[in-house]
Amino acid sequence: DGGVVGFGENVFSGCTSLTSVVLPQNLKKIGAGLFDGCSSLAEIALPSGITEIGERAFKDTKLAQITFTAGITKINDSAFNGAKLVEITLTDNITEIGASAFEDCAELTTVVISANASLQIIGKSAFRGCTGLADITLPESLTTIGDGAFYKCENLAAINLPSSLTKIDSQAFAYTALTSVEIPESITVISNYA
Repeated sequence: DGGVVGFGENVFSGCTSLTSVVLPQNLKKIGAGLFDGCSSLAEIALPSGITEIGERAFKDTKLAQITFTAGITKINDSAFNGAKLVEITLTDNITEIGASAFEDCAELTTVVISANASLQIIGKSAFRGCTGLADITLPESLTTIGDGAFYKCENLAAINLPSSLTKIDSQAFAYTALTSVEIPESITVISNYA
């Protein structure tokens, strides 16, 4: 098949003048820190063959939108931490959102997750500090909400917890605007300060 299928870590890290990127179509993985700190990066299209987005891949970029491809199964730790994302739509094949994946994406208002999604884990601090987040629907596949997953999501006033959920970790919803919550029967662990 030939061509570039992956990059080493931090290849374009800190390229603050980089505004857009066209990636090779046969690329399989966005490597760790690939565009970390590319504070002017506002536009990128993910090739259809991408299966994983590495740690800090788009941390502190100017990306306001991203289209996740169907092959992606995991968004690794801090992948979009501090990005300027406004709305994200997760594909059905994503099973895990890593720790701090979208932390401090203050402009993020909406997270769309299909009812048919395979998402099982929302990691520690995944949406921490997403102060604009007001709308998220959790799928019936979800089993775990990690420590501080929605910590300081100050505009999050309502959330429906799915019947598949078994664990809510510490401070998962601390400092949100929640007015009421219905705890499903499936819950076996609710940690301190959840």
